[in-house]
Amino acid sequence: MILEYLFVIWLGLILGSFMTMLIYRIQNKKLLLGRGANRSYCPHCRTILKWYDLLPVISYFMLRGRCRYCGQKMGVQYIVIETICVLIMIFAYNIFSKI
Repeated sequence: MILEYLFVIWLGLILGSFMTMLIYRIQNKKLLLGRGANRSYCPHCRTILKWYDLLPVISYFMLRGRCRYCGQKMGVQYIVIETICVLIMIFAYNIFSKI
């Protein structure tokens, strides 16, 4: 049961991270996916982020909500969207696992 919840939380974090990427790219009229789409980068210093800078929620807290490279604050929307996605996934799991 604990492993199931950990899996659901992991899926929620991945979904939330993907959604924040989509929201940012749609708002800024960037390519979403494919060959022309750039990797994730800091909007302040334009440094391409490494994989360990993109761990949902974990890297936000480890970096105290700031860019590792320039120190500028990141928006709170990243952590909010990822947390909401996790809560929705847990809620859905609790409802549909009983069916």
